[in-house]
Amino acid sequence: YNEVAKADNEYYFYQANENDVKGEFPEAAEGQIILMKDNDEMMVIYKGEITKEKLTKFLDDNEMPLLNDFTDKVVDLISRYFTKKGVILFRSDTDPDVSKLEGELHKVAEELKGQEFVFIKTDIKEGFGKRVSDFFAMDESLLPTVVIVEETDRTIMYKLNGEIKAEEIKKFIEEFRKGKIPRYVMSESIPAGNFGPFYKVVAKSFNQEVLENDLDVVVEFTASWCGNCKKVDAILKSLAEALVDNKKIKFCEIEMTKNELPDITIKGYPHIKLYPGLNKTNVATLSGDRSQEQVIAFLKGNCSYPLVVPEIKPAEEVAKGKEDLQCCLLYTSPSPRDLSTSRMPSSA
Repeated sequence: YNEVAKADNEYYFYQANENDVKGEFPEAAEGQIILMKDNDEMMVIYKGEITKEKLTKFLDDNEMPLLNDFTDKVVDLISRYFTKKGVILFRSDTDPDVSKLEGELHKVAEELKGQEFVFIKTDIKEGFGKRVSDFFAMDESLLPTVVIVEETDRTIMYKLNGEIKAEEIKKFIEEFRKGKIPRYVMSESIPAGNFGPFYKVVAKSFNQEVLENDLDVVVEFTASWCGNCKKVDAILKSLAEALVDNKKIKFCEIEMTKNELPDITIKGYPHIKLYPGLNKTNVATLSGDRSQEQVIAFLKGNCSYPLVVPEIKPAEEVAKGKEDLQCCLLYTSPSPRDLSTSRMPSSA
């Protein structure tokens, strides 16, 4: 006990005569160790053999509440140190069932305490919880929901499809451990009336619109915060309109803050790729300048089919009236869940 006390800076350590504390702690007995907490457990009694290693593990396992709010410490456990996987209840504080939902998750957290999970509850509208919810692209249409979050070289999320009941959550976790839960892929709904010439693509429609055809498909990967994307948008839309009669080329955009493509890594925005009609695996990426002239040269050099571009307005006229926006090319953590570089946000 004394060795652990000397080595630990997180707790205050005391010794007491059992007769002196019987009034406050009827459970107190000789040789017993009680951990007092200022959270949902209040008091935890240590029942194991008193060794330095086992007592240290007991303190580590009981350091945090059973059911946590999002804090920097929680984020670090999942996203920086990779010591825990997050089991997160996203809910609204205005939900009349909020206490019941949290109670169900609390039961599971109590049963699985000390294992590889940290259990978290968060509202999607306020403070740090809102930032985290934005990171995971959670909105009210998805609430309430329970997800498991795992960080490796990227953020991966798995979603509970059953009821938010303790038994369902436990089953969900066990199936996750066995590798039987497919990852949750974020996607907007497939847009209705998507007739072009500049098509909106979402994760659910990406394969059909981009890969499962014999067209040269130009895809602009965008992020809602990226100012320079709007300038490139204007250039591509102008080209799409100029080539509207060319049935062998198609122009698309996909908003990456709302859609995930697990097999595609995007490290900067705006990002343009060409998927050639006769060889979809020979994907070309436009690097460097994204002027109208360079985009045209890029397409002519990489399309499967000959490309004749009629005279179109200069890029300056296309973008006329638009704000002079800063380039975002070197920003490498752009979307709520960029699959190559993202880490959960801090409260700072």
